Amino acid sequence: MKVQMLKELPINDDIITADVFLGYVSQMSLESIESIERPIALHLILKTADNMTKYTPEQVEAIFETRKEVIYQNKSGFKALLQWFFSKRRIRRTNPNSVLDTHHLQQLSTLQLTERQAFGYLLLTANGLCFLPEQILVFEAETHLLMRTISQQSAESTYHQFIQAK
Repeated sequence: MKVQMLKELPINDDIITADVFLGYVSQMSLESIESIERPIALHLILKTADNMTKYTPEQVEAIFETRKEVIYQNKSGFKALLQWFFSKRRIRRTNPNSVLDTHHLQQLSTLQLTERQAFGYLLLTANGLCFLPEQILVFEAETHLLMRTISQQSAESTYHQFIQAK
């Protein structure tokens, strides 16, 4: 049923604010996927927000369109596992609060994106943190599912609770 819903309601050019999308990413990484460690989930959220301040929506839209090539580029076998192992160690040692300050997080409520651009930011971040291709595909699917099943107000509320708890 979930797969059918995702096929019937694909990622499109509907407008969404950055803080709402980050609310969906927060729910996905902190609640939906139980196997993801909290420090890694926090880095995924904060680094996605950081990328939203560094890159324009137009720059990342192409990442969503070519996501299969981006995700699987230089990510096969032992090399990918080794990259993920070292990335995970680095993330665990870094304080998540050093990634992005709260002032920048609050500015994201005015950034308007299409769903494609928002997913471009998520894919850029997950790929930059050396997640495995299979993990990135799960992040995309889970976030997409949350976008179709949870209201934008609920996602925005989750994001603002995340900022306050940060």
